[in-house]
Amino acid sequence: MYDTIILGAGPAGVAAGIYASRKKIKTLLISDKIGGQSINTATIENWIGDIRLSGFELTQKLENHLRSQEEIEIKIDEKIVEVKKD
Repeated sequence: MYDTIILGAGPAGVAAGIYASRKKIKTLLISDKIGGQSINTATIENWIGDIRLSGFELTQKLENHLRSQEEIEIKIDEKIVEVKKD
């Protein structure tokens, strides 16, 4: 049982997972990959704290930060087909 489930692991999903984990909220993050669209971006020049980095570099940073958290279960290579409210 989880307190929150995050669908997607782009920058917003990863940030949500990190903040939830820091607040000790039992969290599940599901995505087909980490990085979202940013992984396909050659150069990112508007990421605070970095003047310029590639989408691949950003994805590595996101994944390292996410995996350093304790209160989160991460399921990658999962395809979300349907979401039902129960």
